[in-house]
Amino acid sequence: MQRREFATMAALALNVRLPAGPPVRRPVTFRTPPDEFLRDLPRLMDLATTPGLSVAIVSGRDISWSAGFGRTDGDGSLAVNASTVFEAASLSKPVFAYLVMLLVQDKAIDLDQPLDGYLGTPYVPGNALAATITARHVLSHTTGYRNWRFNDTQPLVPEFTPGERWQYSGEGYFELQRIIEKITGKTLTILAKERVFGPLGLTRSSYEPLPEPEPNRAVGHRRGGLAIAPMGPPPPNALPVMLVPNAAGSLRTTANDYAKFLTVVTGAVAGPLRMDLRQGMFNRQIVVRQSLGWALGWGLESRDGQSMLWHWGDNPGFKNFVMVDPAAKEGIVVFTNGDGGRAVYERLVRTSAGFDPAAFSWI
Repeated sequence: MQRREFATMAALALNVRLPAGPPVRRPVTFRTPPDEFLRDLPRLMDLATTPGLSVAIVSGRDISWSAGFGRTDGDGSLAVNASTVFEAASLSKPVFAYLVMLLVQDKAIDLDQPLDGYLGTPYVPGNALAATITARHVLSHTTGYRNWRFNDTQPLVPEFTPGERWQYSGEGYFELQRIIEKITGKTLTILAKERVFGPLGLTRSSYEPLPEPEPNRAVGHRRGGLAIAPMGPPPPNALPVMLVPNAAGSLRTTANDYAKFLTVVTGAVAGPLRMDLRQGMFNRQIVVRQSLGWALGWGLESRDGQSMLWHWGDNPGFKNFVMVDPAAKEGIVVFTNGDGGRAVYERLVRTSAGFDPAAFSWI
């Protein structure tokens, strides 16, 4: 038995209070991957036919490490760095949730007020369940809507009572986007720039392509390595999945910009959102699986008594991941421009974190 353990037992028996020892320091959650892994990373990217990858790790107020690997497109294209613009895919949703909470702070919208009340007309005419959907339902994926409609034969109706259970839905996010655009009289692109990107210094982020040419932009690739051509304008009466800007998935950003956003999410850097509302975003709203739940805009993973925030992104040609330890004020974000990119980002995150996120077994 160690001397300190013996002294502790004796003190307990005698009801004596020992002087406090040095505080226990929590291990770092996310570390820069070792050189051996980084040297092997191009090989993994080649196996996954993923031309480029960009990553950033935050620790407290700082971006402790950021880097780019590979190319924005094929041979001869620019080398990827931490300022390369990627499609964030569903990593758009946590940023949108932050914007919505700013409007909650302004009392422009209430999380628990049915959204139809803000529209003045039903978003889904003639459906009593849809009329009860709130911003809280949308941000926690409990609207009951399907993820997306891809043709006119697929109805937009809740498949269960809103709030009853979890079902991922981009359609819900698009409805809430339309609500806040009506409330403010501004497009999502302008709102995000004025309320989030500008104040936080995210100079290379937008919910739609920037009007000027962007040479340092990643091009998405299919599994065989074929580049995906940029989408043209949507047809008339296009379904929400085809529309830009889109709160659910049209964010364009960089690893460095998203890392700055994470420092505000954790509270390491002061942002415009009140602390109680920021922390309220992390409260579990619904159980997904035993160790997984959903908060407002974020997935939750319970690990060793800590709640980790996370989200994944899955657009054609772009596979991305973000994970945050809000208590330690640390996080990691990874963007890739290949349909095989998930295999790469999972290995990178595991190596950095030193554990295997449960989310990887569920996605």
